[in-house]
Amino acid sequence: MWPVFLRLGPITIYTYGVLVAAGFLAALLLTLRQAPRFGVDKAFVWDWSFYVLLGAILGARLLYLVVERPRIRWDWRGIADVFLHAGGVFYGGFLGAVLVSLWFLRRRGISVWTAGDLVAAPLALGHAIGRVGCLSAGCCYGRPAHVAWAVTFTNPLAGELIGTPLNVPLHPTQVYESLWNLLLAGALMGLARWRGRRPGDLWWAYVGLYAIGRFGIEFYRGDPRGAWGGFSTSQWIAMGALGAALVGLWSRRGRRPVGVG
Repeated sequence: MWPVFLRLGPITIYTYGVLVAAGFLAALLLTLRQAPRFGVDKAFVWDWSFYVLLGAILGARLLYLVVERPRIRWDWRGIADVFLHAGGVFYGGFLGAVLVSLWFLRRRGISVWTAGDLVAAPLALGHAIGRVGCLSAGCCYGRPAHVAWAVTFTNPLAGELIGTPLNVPLHPTQVYESLWNLLLAGALMGLARWRGRRPGDLWWAYVGLYAIGRFGIEFYRGDPRGAWGGFSTSQWIAMGALGAALVGLWSRRGRRPVGVG
């Protein structure tokens, strides 16, 4: 692992933050590249990206406060530390970005389904890169494992900041999710070229397929993140997301395919 990317005197730049920023930039560049195919102006994408980033950060931190509440120091310093340093919870960031986007798209008069299809593959790509940041920091770690590809964290900084088990072989759940998202991004980019797809198909495919992968990977996670009824918080959200995706895909039936002029 490589938690610290660079030290410049009193300033410490963490690898996690660098890779999350790289993931956001990669997602933005892919969105800009795909925008003409979806009939979306690139200037709109730049404006939208600001609100998406803001909503994602706030949503990820707020859900982190919920699932990690027993381990958070509930004073202004502890809460400020969460917002300034904690990685956050992906589904919280996802929901925050969606809610902000719905407001912004309505203001600009852009179709929600067009926008959702446009960002489906970029979201998966950005998430894949961001999960490598989790690996570098030691967060979102897996359960103890006796497999050839297990990862062992040794940097004391991970133990101090995150509580990562040191010198113990663990499932590389960060890698599992990164690879799943890369496969998902490739599949969605291929589906984007299918003339028979209907508006909203790519978005709901992304939501459903990510939920399936996340639900399964959660069984190998070892970090504390809240649980109820035998399932983690993220698994409950994933089940709801998969149900929503199935309903969403069903509701698209009979819609005019995008390839029909």
